[in-house]
Amino acid sequence: MFGLSLTYNGTYLGGEDYGVIVLRAARLGMADVRLGMQEYGSIDGAASHGATLAPKYWTDVIEIVGTSQADLQTKIDNVMFVLDSRLGEKLLKYDRETSLGVTDALDRQYYARLNGPLIANYIGTTTAKFNLNWTVPSGHAIGLAQVTETLTVASSPDTLYIPVAASDVVGGNNVAEPVFVFQNDTGGDVTAVTLVNVTLGTTTRWTGVLANTHYLRIDGTQRQTIERSTDGITYTSAISGLTAGDPFPQLSPKVRSEFTLTGFSSAANATAVYWEQFI
Repeated sequence: MFGLSLTYNGTYLGGEDYGVIVLRAARLGMADVRLGMQEYGSIDGAASHGATLAPKYWTDVIEIVGTSQADLQTKIDNVMFVLDSRLGEKLLKYDRETSLGVTDALDRQYYARLNGPLIANYIGTTTAKFNLNWTVPSGHAIGLAQVTETLTVASSPDTLYIPVAASDVVGGNNVAEPVFVFQNDTGGDVTAVTLVNVTLGTTTRWTGVLANTHYLRIDGTQRQTIERSTDGITYTSAISGLTAGDPFPQLSPKVRSEFTLTGFSSAANATAVYWEQFI
């Protein structure tokens, strides 16, 4: 969509200091699927052991427009500084996919980084075209805002729903990866926590010692870890308490997920946060 730009790592590149216009943006509908296959050997065929998404790759064609040759070079320098791939994956947002560019926005973004050289094709002295070769290692997009659910824990066991509102479901079309935080409000130590995902039929178990008022964080994102904290700000690893082989919790898209939490007869500041995901 001519005239629309993009935002990378919080910097809007359509501004006067950058002058970027996205001329063409190609996007994969879904990343390649990597099948876990094991050949039988003695007979035809193979056994399938699940599948995962490969990284996404695509190329944008952009134009940078300056008011003079010197202004164009300054804008190119500014854009290269923002897009430096050595800084790792950063959030990439397109005007055409957010309310900044259109009213019926898709409202999604990508953790992306550039892969490949940036070669300027000059058109006169004030305009240059570039190909931006993007890589999205996760293979999916996420929503524009993190979703936070405030949970109520008043007994052990207790039933939790995400989303909390009975009429809501988890958005997106891919499993979301929640981060649960529970503050021990029992008045004593908690030594065993079990989080059962009733919807998916999985169980996450942790054994350790969590003192009263301390926090336990179960991180189901790509970090996949369990941590504890005395103040809810600085966390240290408690992954050794995870039962070997137990999976981390996930949220199914388009449904309301049910969990059973055991271990906290009372938990203050109980939350679950996640990003909607789109394949």
